[in-house]
Amino acid sequence: MPKSWFRTRECDNAQLVTKLDKPAYGCIVTFTRQDGGHVDFFIVEKDAKDNLMVLGGNQRDEVKIAAFSRGRVTLHAVE
Repeated sequence: MPKSWFRTRECDNAQLVTKLDKPAYGCIVTFTRQDGGHVDFFIVEKDAKDNLMVLGGNQRDEVKIAAFSRGRVTLHAVE
């Protein structure tokens, strides 16, 4: 686990994950947002607009699937 696991961007530098070039079912997705970052899980390849569909535990105070632009995300596989 990253030392500061609770900080989203810390996952990008962790030695326990490998960055992926394309999405894989269940991979960890980190992405940027205005106030920092967020961590979700990839579950559906894409929507009609080519956004990645991910499952998150705090999407507008809900657990739900939401679409995010591929330009905002980094994909990781846990080793």
